[in-house]
Amino acid sequence: MSASYNYNFNNPANNVNVGQGYENNANQFMLNKFTLILQKPVEYNAFDWKAGFFTEFIFGQDAAFTQARGLSLGPNGDLEQAYVQVNAPVGNGIKVIFGKYVTPIGYELVENELNPNWTAGYQWTLFEPFTHTGLQLGYKINNEWEVNLYVNNGWDDVTDNNHSLSYMGRVYYAPNDNTSFTLIGFGGPEQTAVNVDATTGVPGADGHWREGVDFVVTHKCTPKLGSAIQIDYGHETAASVNHPAATRNGGASARG
Repeated sequence: MSASYNYNFNNPANNVNVGQGYENNANQFMLNKFTLILQKPVEYNAFDWKAGFFTEFIFGQDAAFTQARGLSLGPNGDLEQAYVQVNAPVGNGIKVIFGKYVTPIGYELVENELNPNWTAGYQWTLFEPFTHTGLQLGYKINNEWEVNLYVNNGWDDVTDNNHSLSYMGRVYYAPNDNTSFTLIGFGGPEQTAVNVDATTGVPGADGHWREGVDFVVTHKCTPKLGSAIQIDYGHETAASVNHPAATRNGGASARG
């Protein structure tokens, strides 16, 4: 369970902290969330078939942000995650996840209480999705390297808003217990589908891709001090009526 109080020295007339996520309400108390988790975890295993599940319900004001298209438990409730896990004994083990899961993009987590800082950066608020619904494959090459492949309906979509799937690839490298590098590439149409104009051949939203990369480095300086750097690049065709294409860049560092 988490709750907060945020004070804005500018005292906005609408009591809104512009550009913020979970801490968007200014000068007031918030009951952010009550979380209920049911799970049977599955680890990589080279020899045995294993099956499990993970389910996470949240209730509170944060639910208004995490809700995905096509699934709602009301304005203050969300089935944030719900997926089954299977370990296939191939090589060192392949972890298969099917269902709704939080995004791997970014340093700051959707589960804000697990972050080193309560407030989140603009990259988390403006550049990243909350959840995906689809398939995830993971393979741990050794103790240092892990790769993942994601195929899903898109960004924050339980019910897809177009006719095409979205894709992500992730490479994780941890040379030691204190340092890690994560590189993610993503691509897919995220705009609501429209019909293709047969006269001009102009594609609908299924041809307007959002693609980009996300790179995160973390380092634990001391047992109580850690640091992180996140760099993002993204591009989207026909992002709006007035802008035929949009490019997003971002960089941030954090310590905690």
